Amino acid sequence: MAITDVALYAHLSREDIDALGAELDAIRQDIEDSRGERDAAYIRRSIRFQRTLEAASRLLILGSRSKVGWMLGTASLAVAKSIENMELGHNIGHGQWDWMNDPEIHSNTWEWDMAGVSSQWRYSHNYRHHVFTNVLGVDDDIGFGIMRVTRDDPWQRKYLIQPLRNLLLAVVFEWGIALHGLHAEHERAANEAQKSSQTKAFLGKVRRQVAKDYLLAPAFSGKRWRRTLAANAAANVLRNLWAYAVIFCGHFPDGAEKFTEDAMTEETRSDWYLRQMLGSANFDAGRVLAFASGNLCYQIEHHLFPDLPSNRYPQIAERVRALCDKYDLPYTTGSFARQFLLSQRTIIKLAVPDRFLIATSDDAPETASERKFVPASGSANRSQSTSGQPEW
Repeated sequence: MAITDVALYAHLSREDIDALGAELDAIRQDIEDSRGERDAAYIRRSIRFQRTLEAASRLLILGSRSKVGWMLGTASLAVAKSIENMELGHNIGHGQWDWMNDPEIHSNTWEWDMAGVSSQWRYSHNYRHHVFTNVLGVDDDIGFGIMRVTRDDPWQRKYLIQPLRNLLLAVVFEWGIALHGLHAEHERAANEAQKSSQTKAFLGKVRRQVAKDYLLAPAFSGKRWRRTLAANAAANVLRNLWAYAVIFCGHFPDGAEKFTEDAMTEETRSDWYLRQMLGSANFDAGRVLAFASGNLCYQIEHHLFPDLPSNRYPQIAERVRALCDKYDLPYTTGSFARQFLLSQRTIIKLAVPDRFLIATSDDAPETASERKFVPASGSANRSQSTSGQPEW
């Protein structure tokens, strides 16, 4: 069902894959060699813009006497939180700006405006997800452990309520990510003491986050505390919905392929590059939408080079797309609306048993494999055991 032989699926020889890897290494080297003041100015300017927007939003919420003013303030606060979450927190957490050696803009020191602990997220995301992208049984981001997004996951009765779970996840997305990170830390803990330590860190962050948004900020608003409380809650929900939509557009539309653990057997750096290209999806965006999404509209480029500055992704994308044309590889992209709707179609469709689905498990829009290129007779012939009996 999922891809077990990446080279066969991509129709590339060993020489082709190595050549592709060398060209991608060259792109990385070019960007690393050219990083400098222009990039540093970009991230500092982004931080100033985000903080200014957040301060202005809170003043508008507090000072406005009309519902329109409150709504504008809440919407702009949601935008500020989204920028902090994706363009700042996410990308700084990837180490994209560590080369600056600025202690305030470093992956080890930046704590984002989200419920989860940044360090816990970095392990579950930077390692579990980015190293083993879309590898079944290893990458916990495949459906986030609560949804079926590939037919490799056998259908169970609980998936009937998957559309409802999906909606709930979108509304509380920051809490889902927070618990996701804590779960990953618990899995790798060597003993109960380490688990307890991670739980304590998680609960401490939750207390600080809740106190900031739902106690301190309303308290400083005096008699208008209800406006501030409602605005903070609404802005957090809007931020959650936006982050959810961006992430799902890059990971679950048609064309974002899945892989078995066998696909990583003797995987080289070039093989890893190829798996990232096949397992990710972009959406088309102009400069404003790209910035609002943390440049995660370039999810393919982000998965290839997660620690390169996000402002360079448009430049990198031109070269990556040219390589896809050169090696006859798919470059999965589409409008934001299209990619989002495709991801939702998969979630709704896979909530029902496979017998109600029409495509084969090796050639479905949401799950493909190299076996779709093998004629049925050939597949059957290769499925014979040494005893002459079919293994299936």
